[in-house]
Amino acid sequence: MSSNSVLSRCVPSSIAGRLTVWFCASAFSLVLVAAFVLYDAVRATVQWTEDQVLAQHFLEISSLLQTSKPDTDMIAHEVSAAANGHRQVLIRVLTNVRDLVLETPDMDKRLPATRFHAPAPSGTPHFETIDENGFRFRALSVLVPLAEGWPKDTVVQIAMDTTLDDMAVGRFRIVLVTVILLSGALCALVGWIIIRRQLSPLRRVIHATTSIERATANERLDTAGLPTELALLGLEFNNMLDRLEGAYSRLRQYADNVAHELRSPVNRMLLNVEVALSKSRDEASYRDVLESTREDMLTMAQIVDNLLFLARAESDEIQLQMEPVRLAEEIANVHEFYLALAQEKGIQLRIGADPELVIVGHAMLLRRALSNLLSNALSHTPPGQFIDITAHRDGARVVVAVADGGDGIEAEDLPYVFDRFFRGDRSRSSSERRLGLGLSITKSIVAMHHGLIAVVSTKGTGTRFSMTFPASMRAHG
Repeated sequence: MSSNSVLSRCVPSSIAGRLTVWFCASAFSLVLVAAFVLYDAVRATVQWTEDQVLAQHFLEISSLLQTSKPDTDMIAHEVSAAANGHRQVLIRVLTNVRDLVLETPDMDKRLPATRFHAPAPSGTPHFETIDENGFRFRALSVLVPLAEGWPKDTVVQIAMDTTLDDMAVGRFRIVLVTVILLSGALCALVGWIIIRRQLSPLRRVIHATTSIERATANERLDTAGLPTELALLGLEFNNMLDRLEGAYSRLRQYADNVAHELRSPVNRMLLNVEVALSKSRDEASYRDVLESTREDMLTMAQIVDNLLFLARAESDEIQLQMEPVRLAEEIANVHEFYLALAQEKGIQLRIGADPELVIVGHAMLLRRALSNLLSNALSHTPPGQFIDITAHRDGARVVVAVADGGDGIEAEDLPYVFDRFFRGDRSRSSSERRLGLGLSITKSIVAMHHGLIAVVSTKGTGTRFSMTFPASMRAHG
């Protein structure tokens, strides 16, 4: 089993649990490090104090040894006084050949001279710790240059029983371990409480989001009082709810429009069939019923085809085979197709395009988009007016426009003319049997060519639709 899998099993899956674990681990680590540093400092301080006591006794003994007329009685008194003190300091004076001069009574039994480290010839004090007969001693061994009358290179050995100090340090260690364990438990408790309190706004957000249902979809999160991070999350969530509410509203309107558009031909077919079956009729009557039913079925099929086209276009399922398209030729073809209808309505069609103007695109779809715009213009232009179909270069762009001198579009309808089934008068394209899909399809075709479509209209003066293709749809001669 890998270390990562073991770690993932040990660490809780909840955010509160994870934060508590990491907080406790961090705090406990700091407490542990501080405890080790404190323990080491206390132990070092105790040892330094012991060394100072040894050094003080050494200075007193060495000062007596280095007088011109050493007083052995005074030295013996000092040795006895040190042994009877509360720290029980043991002192031994040896010659350079290890002959005993004087020592604390019974010192040889408690700490033989051979247990001391040999002193440095330079006379530098040598401190050490010696364990002997179940006791621990802090010891000092020094080579002392003496005055005349004493053997040369006399050695002074001083030791102090540190049992009491070790017991005190041991008690401190027990207290410190207890404090560490209690600190760990306290860190866990405090960390859990703090993190629970800090995560309470998150629980409030979760409760608010789970309480939002379709019936209360217009409700929003109250971001007041939330931490900055959660406030940003709340704002984004509210924005998402706004988008979802708009999408749901459009979907509901879309479903209503589809049902409305399909209901009319279905009702007509049912009515025709019921009338045909109400009594016996001749062959011509039945043929009329079938022809009417066929037209309604074609209308329904056209609605379905157009909706499928829009769905595939929006999901990028349509793969276009791009090729150079001469705009003047396509405009001429559309002009020729609608010329008879325009003359019948008394509308003048005018075209203007550079014969060498070429873009890269899908000829059939571009022709369909242009036809939708022209058919829409013919449906809403009164007799005696005109419709202009033009194509020109505008810097690095190519603009194809259809402008008419009709009644124009209401200002409040302009933002919605490209919506599916929009019921403004101008949005209903006759090329799509006035189904409200023509301009939506045109917009999708332009988008598939990485272009933009725009409309400018003034009520009573006319409307201009323009399709603009970027530089990537290059124009050339």
